[in-house]
Amino acid sequence: MEFIKNYSLSIVLITLFIVSWVGQYYFQYRDEQSQAEMHNQEFTMSEFTDSFLTNTFENWQSEFLQLATMVILTSKLSHKGSPESKDSEEKTEKKLNMILDAVRKGENK
Repeated sequence: MEFIKNYSLSIVLITLFIVSWVGQYYFQYRDEQSQAEMHNQEFTMSEFTDSFLTNTFENWQSEFLQLATMVILTSKLSHKGSPESKDSEEKTEKKLNMILDAVRKGENK
């Protein structure tokens, strides 16, 4: 039970990944099979496997490019007032320093 608690995020994400990938496999398999039947062609697993892997890698490439773009842009750019921007960090640090100064002055009296 401790393992599940400690790694629950990874477990959920891996489970979602596997479920979505199996779903993609199933629905693409059915689609390719019906397309072959519509065109009176033979359905082959080798063609399906090539198509499935191509679609999988195209999806992954697209997602990784989006994620990489967001990570790079958010690390270099910011929006004033957002939690990630330096101005909010500076404000917080300034307030903490004011509180510390007030506490120190109170201790010295």
